[in-house]
Amino acid sequence: MERTGSESMISPDDHTPRSGRRRATKRRAARPYGALESTRATAASAPVVGLHAVHHEPLLTKDQLGAVLGGLSVRWVDYRVAEGMPYVRARGRKLFRLSAVLAWLKERG
Repeated sequence: MERTGSESMISPDDHTPRSGRRRATKRRAARPYGALESTRATAASAPVVGLHAVHHEPLLTKDQLGAVLGGLSVRWVDYRVAEGMPYVRARGRKLFRLSAVLAWLKERG
């Protein structure tokens, strides 16, 4: 059988894997639920909260913190974080201790 110019002349041995396919990588160990880590230093240099102390106060999300502070928006909380309001990072989320936030707000006036 003759091949025309439009047919491919690649044999099965010439096949290369498709590009964009991910190689198998080693997975990192999962952190235990509720593991806390300190925040990175920012330009505002927010204080690190709860590194060595044991707190029994619940951690609040942005929505919960805004509601507790009188129905403030998530955007308001984001602006205060940018100004240095203390938070802890847990499982990739910013969480807040109400006592630390109230102390920070009182300090600012």
